Amino acid sequence: MPESAVARIKKQIEHEVAAAHRALYGYAVVSRHDIINRHLDKLGTHLKELSQEVGTEAALMTVMTALEEQS
Repeated sequence: MPESAVARIKKQIEHEVAAAHRALYGYAVVSRHDIINRHLDKLGTHLKELSQEVGTEAALMTVMTALEEQS
């Protein structure tokens, strides 16, 4: 059964949050700002997409939950 648009976007949000967290706190010599910014830009794009599907408040809660799970 194909994945719903909401489920796909939520997975992408979780992926971007995890990638940004690894870039900030993972084992690396130096995290380049452009890498972190790219992940945050993608996160913003996914937030907009999800907002269109479920509304702004629910989309923000999804992002906040993903951020909390990474901390």
